[in-house]
Amino acid sequence: STPLRRGSRNLAPITAEGSFTHVRLNIYPDGGFARRRVYGAPVARPSGDRVALLALGTGARPLACSDMFFSPMTNLLLPTKSAYMGNGWETRRSRPPGTDWIVLQLGLPGRGEAFELDTAHFKGNFPDRARLFSVD
Repeated sequence: STPLRRGSRNLAPITAEGSFTHVRLNIYPDGGFARRRVYGAPVARPSGDRVALLALGTGARPLACSDMFFSPMTNLLLPTKSAYMGNGWETRRSRPPGTDWIVLQLGLPGRGEAFELDTAHFKGNFPDRARLFSVD
């Protein structure tokens, strides 16, 4: 688990080895966030340039999520900054047991270097922690 700050960009290093094509994020307690990004170098690009692996521009897409009560999971991949809370992936809170989660397919296979979770606009409805899993 990684502690998160509300109303700000939360950057965290990725410690997984190798390359992967999907990520899953669990947030505790249930809440919402505006955007998330996974940065790294795609395997198909040997130049080593840093590319957003989890972005619409590279073909990323959401596959499944725990809840779309307030907004669709596809909002997480929008290329622009969130203008308001409903422009992110906002879920219901306090639905015990369990956590909110989302499975996202990366646009390119690659080795992640950093993960960005933007909780801007989620005042009082933001997750306290997040956990990122990768699958190859």
